[in-house]
Amino acid sequence: MKFSSIRDRGLKLPDPEGTEGAEATNTWRNPDALSMVGLMRPFSISARMAILFIASLGAALAIAVAVLLNVLVQPHALTYEMDGSRLVFGTFPPERSPEGVTYQWTTGHSTLNFPFAANLGRYAEVELRLAANIVPGQKPASLTLLLNGQAQPAFTVSGMFRAYTATLDTRRVPNPNLFPAHVQVDILSSTVSTPQDRRELGVAVDSVVLKPRRGVEEIATEAGVWALIVGLVSLIGVARLGARWGAGYGLVALASLALVHLLYMPRAIPLVIEIGLAGLAWVLAVWLAPRGAPAWGLGLAAAGTWIVLAGHLLGDWEIDDAYISYRYAWNLAHGNGLVYNVGENVEGYTNFLWTVLAAGAIEAGAHPASVALAVTIACSLGLLALTYHLGRGLAHGSYGYGWPLLSVGLVAVDVGIITFGARGSGLESLPFAFLVLLAVALMGNRRSRGWLAAGGVALGLTSLTRPEGVLVAGVLFGVNAWQ
Repeated sequence: MKFSSIRDRGLKLPDPEGTEGAEATNTWRNPDALSMVGLMRPFSISARMAILFIASLGAALAIAVAVLLNVLVQPHALTYEMDGSRLVFGTFPPERSPEGVTYQWTTGHSTLNFPFAANLGRYAEVELRLAANIVPGQKPASLTLLLNGQAQPAFTVSGMFRAYTATLDTRRVPNPNLFPAHVQVDILSSTVSTPQDRRELGVAVDSVVLKPRRGVEEIATEAGVWALIVGLVSLIGVARLGARWGAGYGLVALASLALVHLLYMPRAIPLVIEIGLAGLAWVLAVWLAPRGAPAWGLGLAAAGTWIVLAGHLLGDWEIDDAYISYRYAWNLAHGNGLVYNVGENVEGYTNFLWTVLAAGAIEAGAHPASVALAVTIACSLGLLALTYHLGRGLAHGSYGYGWPLLSVGLVAVDVGIITFGARGSGLESLPFAFLVLLAVALMGNRRSRGWLAAGGVALGLTSLTRPEGVLVAGVLFGVNAWQ
């Protein structure tokens, strides 16, 4: 069998079926996915060098773009305008000065939080515009600022609005009370009252601005992830689809990563994890793109990118039931056993594998909600990929490209998939659905016992995730035996 070299028309692999787009002989068989074995075929030395060159060039370009983006475009600042639109504890209702400045008086202790702000950057510079109520005969207002519980040097506040700044290293001082990535600002001040106003007033706060700044190690880590993603997408693309399509996939994936970087908003997963999830969408897309019509794979990548970004547009969401599993996980990670209350052996969970995963996250020092969000998004991407793979195995002829992608599009906008997958939820719904469809895909390929064994393992994991997995296993084994 002869392999063509890289020419203007691109490096192409021979079709293992004899003709591209030939109908599959197995109901679940996807000819494009099966051609992935081409990645392991013995290319000529020149072809290997060309593939590695394009992949390396893509990785180098990704590093350059990632570093430039981080240097030229700083993370956006987060602002509290103190107009009553956000919840701030320990303050009086908003007021307006004759000059038109909206502010709030604090009590002796006020608190506000910037949710997940540390995921924007390691260093948080907090700027407060403050003024004090100067009463004749009384000392100037003194103030101590706490950032994530760490006291900053005390200072006095003048009668005119001025900006006061302090910087926090969120990695060394994570939030001890709520979510580690939150940035909590506490204002402790002396108070004063007058005959005209009997309230115990601290200081007037015009605005609180948090300006995140990324560290060198954060930029280097993100650049490395970019390089890995673009290099891998280019490598798979050139090996499967040819030089031009492989390079094209790499460039579009690079543009997609830049978009994800620019659109990032504070959420339970940091930017580098979100970049990695977007990269997973592209790797799956180029891996499954039809060799006869590679452009269809871009639609699969677009659906995957939407799943990653959906939380930005619709808002991440977590149901309170998730914290039942988190509490069991916390006790397990701290040596108290798989219990809700220490000493009370009550089984209050139905998702053993998910609870154990949360315990592993806690043991590793991560917040289970962060791990849960990342895993549900990853499983959503896997569900899209399996839907496309199985659809390509069922649709033949002129319908072999459009109908599978239509199925992916319908799954990507499904309310349940978005709510319990893309937005998080903290529950095991999407991992369970992914494992079920994975078992279907593995057991549907009956060419070897290895595939059946892998399907059995997937069904075992399904049953450990939800008890209904036992029923799914019974149905699939029964269908397989009948066939």
